Amino acid sequence: MNDDFEKQKIAQSFGQAALNYHAQASLQQHCAAKLLTLLELWEVPPGAILEIGCGTGFLTQGLCDRFPNHPLQGTDLSTEMLHFCQSHLQIAPDRAPVSFRQMDGEILEGNERYGLIVANFVIQWFKHPVESLLSWLERLKPNGILCLAFPTCDSFPEWRQACESLQIPFTANSLPNPHTLIKALSKVSQDMYLQEEIFCTTHRNGSDFFRGLKSIGAGINVSGQKMSAAEMKKLIRCWDNSVEKMVFTSSSSCRFLLIQR
Repeated sequence: MNDDFEKQKIAQSFGQAALNYHAQASLQQHCAAKLLTLLELWEVPPGAILEIGCGTGFLTQGLCDRFPNHPLQGTDLSTEMLHFCQSHLQIAPDRAPVSFRQMDGEILEGNERYGLIVANFVIQWFKHPVESLLSWLERLKPNGILCLAFPTCDSFPEWRQACESLQIPFTANSLPNPHTLIKALSKVSQDMYLQEEIFCTTHRNGSDFFRGLKSIGAGINVSGQKMSAAEMKKLIRCWDNSVEKMVFTSSSSCRFLLIQR
């Protein structure tokens, strides 16, 4: 799958799921609220705010409310997500301008510099996250802040362990290694804050877990690994036989990262 086609598939998957995403993406919503809380401890310099991957607006509304004097630019790869966010956003009449545009977050257009760049659950879809984040840092004003939340490569241990025990492909998409990111970004940052949280979600069974990913648009497979129908049935049967009280638990490791340029 070439990069352009892959991005189209990702945008299409999330675009078709916009309504379900807004109603069901509880982990993404929690992380957006966490980022807003963390930002209260940092002084954002004057200048526009750029949100990359605004989705349906979990983070956008909070940015709009808490930074009324900063122009806000919401961007997303999916035009459907943008339209949903824009149509549901409540904007005070006296706040600085709010604008929206369809954009690939890995390739920042123009040469504008920002006081704050934020991205909630976005960089795990990037082919080259380190290079992208370094380019974002270059687009910050002096003392500008880069604010991120993302799932890490330590997520889904239950899924990985089951695949290893059954000797079948682990088809989860590749997720960022936080140590690799931090090593690269620490060389060009003035200040850095990092926090990890483990989130556990419960599901009726293994099938319900996969349906949940697909329902919010995150079920698209870009890992390059494939699982046959027989292997999928084998995996789900293994999960369902191992759960207690008919509840399957899935763990996600999420990192919150704030960097001052």
